[in-house]
Amino acid sequence: MYNHHIDDMVDAITESIDNNIDAISNGFINKKVLRKTVRKALQDYWDDKIALVWNTKDVIDVAIRNGRLINEEQAKEVLGSVLDNHDANVGVNWDVLFQNLPQN
Repeated sequence: MYNHHIDDMVDAITESIDNNIDAISNGFINKKVLRKTVRKALQDYWDDKIALVWNTKDVIDVAIRNGRLINEEQAKEVLGSVLDNHDANVGVNWDVLFQNLPQN
């Protein structure tokens, strides 16, 4: 995920909280209600978007299936490389993850 995506989500959450700040400040909103408010803000943010998520477990799995051992930090580096260098016409898939594994 790019930094601007994170910033946009933070803005959506902040706006949602700002809209309810008086109730929060006065103690009228408890954690459960605040959680619902934040959840709604994120749902609204993602309403017109999609995101297919790959994680370090996926990267480590593809490495193991191909006879390689990598650690969590290396898996994070692979994800960063894939994010920065992927071909939008191909997308991200198991082969792309494999091709980005560090050479042992």
